[in-house]
Amino acid sequence: APPGAVVVRRAVPGSEADALGVPAGSVVEALNGEALAPGTTADGLRAALAGTPRPLTLTLRPPARPDLAVESAAQSQGLETARYRIDRLRDPDPACATRSRKGDTVEITYEARDADSGAVYDDSRLRGTGQPFALQLGNGDVPAGLELGIFDMCVGEARRITAPPRLAYGARGNRVLGVPPNRTVVFEVAMEAINFQSDPRVRREDTGMGVTPWE
Repeated sequence: APPGAVVVRRAVPGSEADALGVPAGSVVEALNGEALAPGTTADGLRAALAGTPRPLTLTLRPPARPDLAVESAAQSQGLETARYRIDRLRDPDPACATRSRKGDTVEITYEARDADSGAVYDDSRLRGTGQPFALQLGNGDVPAGLELGIFDMCVGEARRITAPPRLAYGARGNRVLGVPPNRTVVFEVAMEAINFQSDPRVRREDTGMGVTPWE
């Protein structure tokens, strides 16, 4: 927000603003269609609101998105940018006691498909073993975008990871899997076990992995 702007800290629970979903960080731009005078403070706006007949209208500008600001700044310098996104498909168990971290042996099921065409490039369930795919976090055994996306997961949790080419199969693609060069790939992944434990309630110290060599 610009210096001196009046910014919404939070919507009071149960208020009309809360019901409308006004996000924290929104900037107040106008009252009843009239732009706020430069230098208007929060106290000054409160006084103006108190003296304005109802109903009234506040015009808000959505909060700035830091990712867009960074992306714009990078592009203005001629730097390459890319988007990486993680969406949760299934929430972790409320009783989850262990989250994945570097050095853990994790077992996952996953599918990798093209973000544009939907073509499936890889599927752990079609590998012929009938078992989840196992890897050690931090070893680089899978594309970087997939590995980054499965840190801090609980057993039973599922995520959708959208990885740009650099974090997927890169400029060369993958001939074995049939991935063309420079493809954005979507990984849908579920955490099946951490350090050979498939119960999310098992504590790390009970598995003998309370401390890893990387800590």
